[in-house]
Amino acid sequence: MSSGNLLFAATYNQQDLWRPMLIEEIANQLPQRWLARSDLLLLLVEIIANAAIHGQAERLEVTARQRGTLALLNFRQDKPMQTEARAALAALRRGAVPASLLDCPYGLGFRIVTRLARHVTMSVDGQNLQVWLKEDRNWTALVMQEAAG
Repeated sequence: MSSGNLLFAATYNQQDLWRPMLIEEIANQLPQRWLARSDLLLLLVEIIANAAIHGQAERLEVTARQRGTLALLNFRQDKPMQTEARAALAALRRGAVPASLLDCPYGLGFRIVTRLARHVTMSVDGQNLQVWLKEDRNWTALVMQEAAG
């Protein structure tokens, strides 16, 4: 993927994925105009945990690009996500959300991610997860107002 301004790019090994400060390190590299800090941290925790646990990733490439008011976070892992995890994302994208948490066999990770992001896609091979975020105009206006006065 070459379109858009590169904001961040890094590759992590399996041991890195379990480092407590990894999420903070990635979040600190990204502008805060797309999500509140707490939401960004939650989104990153869910995606990286899914890669480490359900994808059993030995390597995870993370890139972030900006294109206009959109940001694309791309997570490419060396091993595909488990079939159940891919099915869970597909079901959520179709709007198939269980009425109760007790009826949620695949957990809440992708449900949280799909709520926080504008759009989420996964490649057919299950190795590439793309998360689109849209700039929060209200947040940008508030920051500019605070800076001006």
